[in-house]
Amino acid sequence: MTIEGLGFLNEKLESLGIPYQYMEWTSSVQRTYFVGEYTETVQADEGGEIDSDFILTGTTKNKYYNLELVKQQVQEAFPPEGLTAILDNGWGIAIMYSGAMPIPSIQEGIHRIQITLQVKEWKGV
Repeated sequence: MTIEGLGFLNEKLESLGIPYQYMEWTSSVQRTYFVGEYTETVQADEGGEIDSDFILTGTTKNKYYNLELVKQQVQEAFPPEGLTAILDNGWGIAIMYSGAMPIPSIQEGIHRIQITLQVKEWKGV
């Protein structure tokens, strides 16, 4: 993912009110928070497309239902046809909800979920 793509995703998650940080949670401990990371594949053609899976991992000390509410928010914000934009670097971006799964926790009272977003970025014309 480009730096601009990560920034765009960060702004969108902030606008949804989701407590999110990239790679690790470094702020004061919250009852519910999300950490993001990605894997990417770069296409070897003149379009320079970058395809990424962005993994948003949520952790809560509240009820698991709170994570499901955030999942629903993310699902609505990133529809199957994709949330699209032109970034400051001139690249296009499309972000789509791809799926989610609960993550078992070995710590009592801690609940987790993993939400996957598909991200496509491409050079502008």
